[in-house]
Amino acid sequence: MTQNSSSAFVLNDPNGNELWKAPVNGSISSCAAILDNGNLVILDEQYNSIWESFKEPTDTILPGQILYMNTTLRSHQSTTNYSYGRFQLSLQLDGNLVLYSINMPSEVLNHAYFATMTMFWESQLIFTEAGYMYVQDANNSTNIFNLTQEDPGSKDSFYHMARIDYDGVFRIYKHLRQQDTSCGSCPSTWDPVQGIPGITDICGVFDANTFVGGFCGLNGVCRTSDASSGGETFCSCPYGFSQLNPYEDWAGCKPDFPLPNCDNGWEENKGQVSFVRLTNMDWPFTDYSLVQGANETECKQQCLDDCMCVVAIFEKTGGYCWKKKYPLSNGRYSTNITRIAFIKVPNSFVPVKKSQSVVVVLALLLGSSAFLNILFFIASIVAIIYLHHKKLNSPWNIDSTLATNVRSYTYKELEQATRGFKQIVGKGAFGTVYKGVLPSDSKRFVAVKKLGKVVEEGEKEFKTEIQADRWLVSVMHLSLALSFVLGYKVPLFHAYYPFVSFTFLVVILDS
Repeated sequence: MTQNSSSAFVLNDPNGNELWKAPVNGSISSCAAILDNGNLVILDEQYNSIWESFKEPTDTILPGQILYMNTTLRSHQSTTNYSYGRFQLSLQLDGNLVLYSINMPSEVLNHAYFATMTMFWESQLIFTEAGYMYVQDANNSTNIFNLTQEDPGSKDSFYHMARIDYDGVFRIYKHLRQQDTSCGSCPSTWDPVQGIPGITDICGVFDANTFVGGFCGLNGVCRTSDASSGGETFCSCPYGFSQLNPYEDWAGCKPDFPLPNCDNGWEENKGQVSFVRLTNMDWPFTDYSLVQGANETECKQQCLDDCMCVVAIFEKTGGYCWKKKYPLSNGRYSTNITRIAFIKVPNSFVPVKKSQSVVVVLALLLGSSAFLNILFFIASIVAIIYLHHKKLNSPWNIDSTLATNVRSYTYKELEQATRGFKQIVGKGAFGTVYKGVLPSDSKRFVAVKKLGKVVEEGEKEFKTEIQADRWLVSVMHLSLALSFVLGYKVPLFHAYYPFVSFTFLVVILDS
């Protein structure tokens, strides 16, 4: 936001186009400031307030802000589209605080889906500094309706705000004022304290009187995430349908197959008709026929025999079977819905059956690089074990093989690497294992075993351990390589190596 040559404060896009200009009613603005409570204030030359953001709210209010009668909040269309959305919170002239849905683009209000019924008072919506919200009678400061049912948290620990979201829920949020670094990772988002209406499934609120077609439009399906995710509402299309507008998922869905028409259409050939079974699904208010005492098979048959039927909804309790026609409205999905939806489709639109899907799943697995890499890892382990046992059955000399590819270290080098043999990571029969870092490469860790008794038996046993467990060292290197290349957390037979009691042996672990 900048102040132009006419002293007006304007908001421009990156190309310099004017998006908004502060209305000052002929006054000359001299400066602007954001107060500690978040209120953006524009002052004239005498430092009188000529415009305040608190008096012209959009979709959000902050603690300390008051909503007066004949004031509204309007939602956005989506989380990324900040155009006017389909919901409105209004403190009406009669004092009633109401949530409405709006038909677009006509802007006609539908029936309210929430109201405080606080008529006949001089109502104000108060959002306190402590994060609590209520409707108050301005004449005597009496609280007449409390909207905050949950603890918003201390104002000393949290910031607060309230917003009417794109899904029509008016939510109170909180955010930590200071990050607590002791927790490792701290939340960087606003967490919902409470939603209004105070229900977990907003989809059930919207009906034929709230929206034409329902929250997600004709043929669409509304679902709500769990409370831990904020209880947000999402729209989707059932199997065999696609979105009318990929940028507006609430606009409804269209079938990807020809509609039944009872005039020699595909539905007339019953051998070419199948049903897609969807659990926890329902489309209320579009049924034209009800059959009672039916089982699941009979319910599908009822729809199959009726060329007008496009979806059958089955309720096991009571044996209810509702037959529905296009377009479907008020679609919703919820684990609380015990009904089963059967969508009539041509055979070509039926999902792959389980017996066929096994082949598909195996093909996908075999085609994935991760699966092949795991197979390669297992095969390598088996090959190494086989070679190890093969070598065990052939004559070999301990001393000669031990001498190959092993670097010698002085006592001083090992003492420096282990910082004076301080960090013990294990003890063996003839010595102690220490952790260290090579001075030449700080990214390489070493495990060093220091002999406790310099006796012939101890040294001989150590050499035997090294030769007998050479294959474990090979597996270690292979595991490290796979862990690096694949990014998997592969169990490593390395450091500190519980299977071998290391002596002044230095095992170098590549970073």
